[in-house]
Amino acid sequence: MYLNQIIGLTTLEAILSHLTLADWQLALLIPVGYGFVLVYSFALAWFCYKVAPFGILVGRPQKRHRTRIAPVTAVQETKSN
Repeated sequence: MYLNQIIGLTTLEAILSHLTLADWQLALLIPVGYGFVLVYSFALAWFCYKVAPFGILVGRPQKRHRTRIAPVTAVQETKSN
């Protein structure tokens, strides 16, 4: 999925905007935020991969209807002597 980290970053920004933290506390939360965005984007991509209509967003080929193959007829060649 293209740019799926943007959704995780936007969610993280929405969560952090409701908190009042000092600058040093925000600096300590950088690894936590990085992990959050990584897990969130992976979970979103996995969901899109598993749910059929959203598979196109992550490049999964869609299931196609089976087409029946015409039956093969056996053609015997006769050799003339």
